[in-house]
Amino acid sequence: MQTIVIKFLSHTVTPFYLMVTCLSTLLLMSGCATTGQKLGTRFFPPPPQPPKVQFLKRISSSRDVEKRSAFETFVVGGESVRNFGKPYGIEVYNGIIYVCDVQFGTVMVIDVVNNKFDWFHDQGAGNLIRPINIAFDKNGTKYVADYDRHQVVVFDKDNNFKRAFGNKEQFKPTDVAVFGDKLYVADSRDHEVEVLDKKTGERLSIIGDPGQDEGQFYHPTNLTIDKDGNLYVSDTLNCRIQKFDPDGNVLLVIGQCGDAVGTFARPKGVAVDDKGFIYVVDSAFENVQIFTAEGKPALFFGGWGDAMVPGALWLPAGITTDKSLLSYFNSLSHDDFILEHLILVTSQYGPPYINIYGFGNAREGSPLAKGEVENQKEYGKKHGSGAPKALKNKKTK
Repeated sequence: MQTIVIKFLSHTVTPFYLMVTCLSTLLLMSGCATTGQKLGTRFFPPPPQPPKVQFLKRISSSRDVEKRSAFETFVVGGESVRNFGKPYGIEVYNGIIYVCDVQFGTVMVIDVVNNKFDWFHDQGAGNLIRPINIAFDKNGTKYVADYDRHQVVVFDKDNNFKRAFGNKEQFKPTDVAVFGDKLYVADSRDHEVEVLDKKTGERLSIIGDPGQDEGQFYHPTNLTIDKDGNLYVSDTLNCRIQKFDPDGNVLLVIGQCGDAVGTFARPKGVAVDDKGFIYVVDSAFENVQIFTAEGKPALFFGGWGDAMVPGALWLPAGITTDKSLLSYFNSLSHDDFILEHLILVTSQYGPPYINIYGFGNAREGSPLAKGEVENQKEYGKKHGSGAPKALKNKKTK
């Protein structure tokens, strides 16, 4: 992908009254009603540059997944609309979207193909309290980092509780990643990543310690692992991403605290695609930055906007990439935009929701490749770009 240098757009911290549109005391089976209005499309970078990312769809509640109309529900009865409380971690396994909801203390299970919206139900010893992130091994076993349980809670491929690792003395987990027989756990309390045996929970080693030097952490929050077993850590309060090889050696450091291209304020979710591009959610700037495998800034997408701005993010947290749902979402892409994979991002407020984007390229020679996107131009005339004020070009310590 050709590196595109774009001036970043951001804003001051979103006022509380703008972010919170649903009361935090709402129960899982109720909540703020979504409008059901369809959002327009939006490309990043915007015209006249050739697009690399297209906003495809937003999921705000079960109404965006299940097909029963309000009239059918009124006539034949049925469950109330199910909303998110505060979604954080997100992963896709075998075409099913799993979202950790820290407010409702569960994992949402979203099957967009079969129009089902469900969640992990109370399982006694497997009951979740504050699940933040989730990871899968190749056979579908699920590992959930539960911050308030001080544990990684393990479920089988059918979502049945199997076991739990950890205790209050060991860690306060914020994320978990799996590769081979190893389980990597981000511990935000002790500022380290613990490496466990994924079958027994035995501690095998520790990566990092508190500090600001390379290989050290200050509140690590999110993890991901690439196809070669390299570990990426969101070192949140050090405002950077660190990449480690399977032996725990530092390979790459991306970013620092600042408000310019390639810097961060609050990096959270991190993901890596098959080509090695690195995606980093910044919850303060409310956007996602994409970096090359070498750590060079490529482009960004998202940005703050009101509920009717396509692709806008409100305090985003989790991110993942996926190919298993490409055929399903391909119908939502522009005719001249060729999808390579999907990008899914959670927003914790706004009301909370999931944004689904397509990463790809405009068809060569098409008007889209030349930056001629009439529907986006019309959208911009009516609603504005939805982009907040530009960041300054100076770096801050």
